[in-house]
Amino acid sequence: HVIAGAAVTGLALVAFLRCAVANPGVVGTGPRNAPEGRPQMLVSRGHDTCRICDVSQPSGTMHCEFCNVCIEGWDHHCPWTSKCVGGANMGKFKAFVAIDTICLMFVSVMAVFGQDEILNGS
Repeated sequence: HVIAGAAVTGLALVAFLRCAVANPGVVGTGPRNAPEGRPQMLVSRGHDTCRICDVSQPSGTMHCEFCNVCIEGWDHHCPWTSKCVGGANMGKFKAFVAIDTICLMFVSVMAVFGQDEILNGS
């Protein structure tokens, strides 16, 4: 159980790091103007220009107020990875969530059914 636990934990760490360092699909180089007023509330329909980054936004792009860049295929800003999830890192994010779910299930099963083996030393 220890080896399986270490393997699942290692996979979860690798999935997290792959997601955390992946480019989410940044459009442009970042802010050129000081943010003023309300943040962008809707994704671009393909003919918008970001008032902060001053870039033409392809369809599905949104300016993230946390990362302060425009993200193509923007889905959400993830608090666990502290970055945006967009079109370019969506697959890595889904793998991260799936592997972490498997890790959680493994830990839960071991907590419920593995107690006898741990307590009895077998």
